[in-house]
Amino acid sequence: MTAPKQGGNAPLQARPGHHERNDDMANPNGMNIRNKHKEPPEVDEAERKIGGLLEELEDSTDTEVKDVDLEEVVDTDANGGPVVKKSVDIQVENRPVKKGWTR
Repeated sequence: MTAPKQGGNAPLQARPGHHERNDDMANPNGMNIRNKHKEPPEVDEAERKIGGLLEELEDSTDTEVKDVDLEEVVDTDANGGPVVKKSVDIQVENRPVKKGWTR
């Protein structure tokens, strides 16, 4: 048996051995795009706080946040042993210069 031809308005068929993923679909409210389950209220509160900090950073530096990455880095504890910590890398870019209308 052969697979139906792809093209036109025919629905896409999943490739053999690949599972369909629904977690990449956009959520209508724009939050928790990749998560289907409801986040605890503490996560929502942390997102609000981080958003506020990013806005303060933009205002105080006259830049726009371009990207935020969360990384795990290895550090040493008080005894000199390795410990994994979270590190945040924030990329900013200059805001475009707003030019006024000239007459």
